[in-house]
Amino acid sequence: MLKHFVQSLLNAPDSVVGLNQRNFGLISKLNHRRDYQLANDKILAKDFLGRIGVPTAETYHVYTALFELDSVIEDLKNYSNFVIKPANGSRGNGILILEQPEPGKYFSLSGKNYTQAELKYFIASIIFGKFSMGQQDQALIERMLVPDSRIKSLSYGGFSDIRVLISQEKFILAMLRLATKASDGKANLHQGGIGVGVDLQTGVTTHAILKDRQIQIHPDTKAELIGFMLPEWNRILELSRLIAEQCPLKYIGVDLIIDDREGPMVIEFNARPGLEIQNANQIGIMDLL
Repeated sequence: MLKHFVQSLLNAPDSVVGLNQRNFGLISKLNHRRDYQLANDKILAKDFLGRIGVPTAETYHVYTALFELDSVIEDLKNYSNFVIKPANGSRGNGILILEQPEPGKYFSLSGKNYTQAELKYFIASIIFGKFSMGQQDQALIERMLVPDSRIKSLSYGGFSDIRVLISQEKFILAMLRLATKASDGKANLHQGGIGVGVDLQTGVTTHAILKDRQIQIHPDTKAELIGFMLPEWNRILELSRLIAEQCPLKYIGVDLIIDDREGPMVIEFNARPGLEIQNANQIGIMDLL
């Protein structure tokens, strides 16, 4: 991946931050290891965000032990859709979005049917640590956020989120992440999502990258990706700034979604944000620090 960063930023190769530079020059200096869990554990993170007044998706249930799964079908029967997440997962692994057209019948966004037994097994695998490097975990069930219709049209399957990179309470870069058919409806870039650079001053998209190549049109939706103005951009920056000011971690990536019902909401914040945001914006982080 770093090779692609360098190739796409030939006009300013010295400005590109690599993994070692990020880990030892930024993260180790600005983020104390004792504070990592605040970002790594989604339940702790949501508690923190709630205390400082940052909106997040409503939590329906948290499962910490296998015996609790005896009631899971009954617990979830009244929700037409919901998201299942490992509290300590990363890079989008272990996240399952399900729709429930009638009680006890579950379908993923791609249309795959999940039986009740499969639902319980998936949650059990989270608790056993399948997505947290073998460490016992908790399964978080929360409301499915629905992207704003103005952005939804850009993304395959409709899901998209926004990453704002902040260092010592200073905005560095931002990008919009869009799902594709190849990414199975997820916006994570390493799974085949699209990274779209966003101008911090205006909220207007400037560049787009899919894997190692620049694009202007979404391969599935055929939507134009450059020159799109993100709605409620000032509110997005306001929430990101509030987290940066209150959080003990001083080099973070804040992930948000513009919910169709409640506007900008924070999904999570990351203590070790990835480097793809440089490629999406066609500029290296070092020039901006």
